[in-house]
Amino acid sequence: MAPLVVLPRGAAYFLSGVMGGSGGGASTELGIAMEDQDYRGRIRHAILAADSAATIVDPLDMGKERAAQLYPHGTPEQEMWADDCDVRDMFRDVVAAAALADVVVSYLPTASMGSAVELHAAHAAGRVVLCVAPGSMRGNWVVRAYSARVFDDIPSLAEYLAQAAQ
Repeated sequence: MAPLVVLPRGAAYFLSGVMGGSGGGASTELGIAMEDQDYRGRIRHAILAADSAATIVDPLDMGKERAAQLYPHGTPEQEMWADDCDVRDMFRDVVAAAALADVVVSYLPTASMGSAVELHAAHAAGRVVLCVAPGSMRGNWVVRAYSARVFDDIPSLAEYLAQAAQ
């Protein structure tokens, strides 16, 4: 087992993970197909239970804030994020946020190109990367290449965070 990585109290945690995966989930207020995002709340809870002073950076929240700036209230979902420039700028900002956070926590039950780019940027910036990668995703190249630790499920991550947060 890999040694415990001590995580500083009040660290910034970036929530990475599958958003618009290959499963073609339901459309959201952002106007994009989304996979089930309930994991975000469970990971947020695990982080804050381990460190109540932690800051959570969630790209889903970033997207909602950007959409509110770009589109007038009441804009239909199908009209949002149609401009490639807006998508490019948003993706750039999300990847930069991952590289700036102290810790990236990624939930990857399936492969995600966006998460791969976030993990690459975070690792290149010397950040701690923790992945929840159940089943065969544990052997995914991105998971293996960039993760300081890999967990089978969110409860295992929560247990680790409780020990690692100082």
